[in-house]
Amino acid sequence: MQNHEIPDVEQRTWWQRNKKRVLIAGGVAVVVVGGIPLYKNRDSVTKLAMKVLCQGQKSAPQPIEIHVDLPVADAIHEAQRPVQAIINGGEAFPVNGHIRNLPASWTPSPEQRALAEALGITLGDHQTYVRDYVKNCA
Repeated sequence: MQNHEIPDVEQRTWWQRNKKRVLIAGGVAVVVVGGIPLYKNRDSVTKLAMKVLCQGQKSAPQPIEIHVDLPVADAIHEAQRPVQAIINGGEAFPVNGHIRNLPASWTPSPEQRALAEALGITLGDHQTYVRDYVKNCA
């Protein structure tokens, strides 16, 4: 067996000194140059890949459509529940008028919209103005 010694830095060839850098740069170049066409044609590549992967598999059974007519309730009525939290020691306190966000399908009444305009308040599409009121529980 021969003894393989690593030559000094001065004696190594350009390839020996730069092999690692050249291989890394080449790998990056292959990924970039190969990746651009794949990215631009990703829909076609995906379809082709799915076609190749699905070869030999049985096709999925056709879905069965079931139509059921269910009654739609107009409103849900719940029994009133007693208030569980007393705040401010049960003493009444004022709540200033404010804007309240409404559910997406709701709109403010014309009276509340007019009141907000009279007060210089601009309401959004699904907002209403709530007048001052007094409360003593949560």
